[in-house]
Amino acid sequence: MSAGIGFDYATGDFGTNTTTDFINIPLIINVFPNDRLDVELTMPFVYQNNASNFYSVSGGRYQYKNGLMTNAMASAKSKQGAMNSDASGNSSDGNPGNQEQNDNDEAVSGLGDITISAGYAMLEEGKITPRIRLEAFMKLPTADSDEGLGTGSFDWGPGISFSKWLGKWQLFAQERYIVCGSSDYYDMEDHFTHEAEIGYQIEESFYGALSIYGATESSEDSDTPLEGRIKTRVSLMPEIILEAYILKGFSDGSPDFGAGASIFHDF
Repeated sequence: MSAGIGFDYATGDFGTNTTTDFINIPLIINVFPNDRLDVELTMPFVYQNNASNFYSVSGGRYQYKNGLMTNAMASAKSKQGAMNSDASGNSSDGNPGNQEQNDNDEAVSGLGDITISAGYAMLEEGKITPRIRLEAFMKLPTADSDEGLGTGSFDWGPGISFSKWLGKWQLFAQERYIVCGSSDYYDMEDHFTHEAEIGYQIEESFYGALSIYGATESSEDSDTPLEGRIKTRVSLMPEIILEAYILKGFSDGSPDFGAGASIFHDF
């Protein structure tokens, strides 16, 4: 078993006229019942400085039609304003109770969508064969979708990954299919995600890698994500691991830039 905490930052305009900054602070718990099976639970706290764009750092990348996030938040604020209206029809802040306000420039924060993933190594790595791992993924709608912190839907899907050591080099590839649940606010589509990575064991306690991530369209008007990462993993102590990365987006479906780090303690 291991437990960790991370910090992820991403920023981009996603092809719009507004740049949005995203911060994700996840608590991550990994359980290993045996050598072949692993389960991971991620509970994120998320922040974004406006709701003009939406970017999920856990389990998928989504970009929605411009204005959908605004309309969702305006509807929620309008309902709240109506509840606070006095008998004269004015809300408690002096504005008309039925007036929808554009709040997409406001910063929002809170609990994000919790994710659960599991993997089973159906084939262990051999001299010639790679390690083949079957995967399952689920996203729980724990975030406040009215505030633009999540999609408000259950998402799930299967996946498969392959990994192989060639001396000090490691090759890795992963494919997932994400089945999107229904959402009151967003026009979401099922989609594939793809990742490929090549890494090198520089020292016994230091590993570095280059990876490329992409996906098919996750909504009707979204661009396909494409981004590259430089990753490192450092063993600070036998039971403490530090992981870090920097990210560069190459399409309007990905952030322009991102970076993050996580620290794990093995029990």
